[in-house]
Amino acid sequence: MSEPKPVASLTSSLLARKGDARPAIRRAYVPMASLGAARDALHEDLGWGEGQRTAPRAPEPALPVREQQERLSRSFTVTPEKAEHPPAPSRAAFTLRLDADRHLRLRLASAAAHRSAQQLVTEALDRFLRDQPCLDALADQVRASRRPG
Repeated sequence: MSEPKPVASLTSSLLARKGDARPAIRRAYVPMASLGAARDALHEDLGWGEGQRTAPRAPEPALPVREQQERLSRSFTVTPEKAEHPPAPSRAAFTLRLDADRHLRLRLASAAAHRSAQQLVTEALDRFLRDQPCLDALADQVRASRRPG
């Protein structure tokens, strides 16, 4: 008869510290000749060759066409002037509850006009408020009563 296999003991020494974990298996065979410069990176992520570093390579000379493209790019680059935007007016938010039919029609109108539903509702509200008499006078009174001093 065969002897039973010994029980493996799991201890904290088997755990890798954060950032030190490496795969325990090798990757599928890839011919090293086809990898070129990626060959070093392949061994690096497996934890092999920790002490081996390759000398930095000198940058390859730039092609004259590439240099000309960069010069032209720099000569045509215009630094846009920062536009001064007036401070945005304060806004208030509220919830508008619509029945399903109105909601559908608002979404369709929004898509057809290529504008947001908020823009359409705000425009309609502005038209409605413009047609209401005495609202401007009442709004001025409220603003005056809110001013400090």
